[in-house]
Amino acid sequence: MESTVLSVKYIDLYLELEITMAMLYQRFEKRYADHKDFWISLIADEHEHAGYINFHDLNALNKVSFAEGKTRIAALQSILAYINSLIDEFDKQPFLFQKAISICLDLERSVIERDVFKRFDSDSTELRQLLDILRQAQEEHVHKIEKFNVMIQEKR
Repeated sequence: MESTVLSVKYIDLYLELEITMAMLYQRFEKRYADHKDFWISLIADEHEHAGYINFHDLNALNKVSFAEGKTRIAALQSILAYINSLIDEFDKQPFLFQKAISICLDLERSVIERDVFKRFDSDSTELRQLLDILRQAQEEHVHKIEKFNVMIQEKR
């Protein structure tokens, strides 16, 4: 298992990733007001995920370790930079609605593909349960977006 310091870096990056994704979804919510409820639910989900991390204060507990696998710090930093660039791009020239949905799916799937939550380990039952909750929430998030995308496609 990797050191606790490395684990803290991943936790901090993941927290920042959740908050930044919520910022992107807030822009989509304002632009695509016809689907306000959908965007608000995604924003709430992102804040909930971040809240789990803050509430349990994983950084202070020092009871979690991280095995990188295919999830490198540089990869998470790259995703974060990409989201920030999408925010900048959207602020200059909003995307078409379908592109926004596609971006959501791509971002959420990329987090799942990296197996972020499977890479953490802990002797603490509480922390293992929290990590499992976050993993499941991430998968449910993707399903929510996929379901919404199908619904939109069927309306066309």
